[in-house]
Amino acid sequence: MFKEWDIKFDSERRCSVYCIEVIPETVGMFTGFYDETGKAIYEGDIVQLDIDDGLLGVVFWNKNIGCWDVRDNEGMTYWDVYTGLPPLKVNNVWVIGSIHDNPEILERR
Repeated sequence: MFKEWDIKFDSERRCSVYCIEVIPETVGMFTGFYDETGKAIYEGDIVQLDIDDGLLGVVFWNKNIGCWDVRDNEGMTYWDVYTGLPPLKVNNVWVIGSIHDNPEILERR
């Protein structure tokens, strides 16, 4: 997405389009947190929590309570990690993929 002031026109009112390479591992907003192994946690990451025999869920910003959260396949939320002062290491959480690269991980459960 872009804002209207991000578009640059030349004197003849033509605009240019630029393609910028995206690093796949960085798609999504960085939460400011790192998992048990030191891997950065991004919005849209699939994480495994050390509860309920390794619960899997997707990291998302919970705008209702203003924190990072994890939602499982049934819509239940866990984690409730408030931003604090990143970067912070979160114990008992492991990034195992993302909804962009590995959506099939969630289908296995």
